[in-house]
Amino acid sequence: HRIFFSEAEAKPGLAESLIAPEAGTVTLLSKTATLGGGLAIGMAQLFMKLSFGADPDAEGPLASVICADVILVSVLCHFVYH
Repeated sequence: HRIFFSEAEAKPGLAESLIAPEAGTVTLLSKTATLGGGLAIGMAQLFMKLSFGADPDAEGPLASVICADVILVSVLCHFVYH
């Protein structure tokens, strides 16, 4: 097992402690949610690129909407997951 440091720096048993003892199976719901989230992010990036290209004069308002979205999601995730 090669991690992020040399074998000389490794402590005995460190590599084994970083490996999950028993990896469970990935459920269909997890796979579907991951695939759906990835597709949604990909489509959002595609449409953002297309919208910036469609109306270059409106780049300022488009950028402010994206920034507001990032700020709102960041604050929401901070309180939900913190």
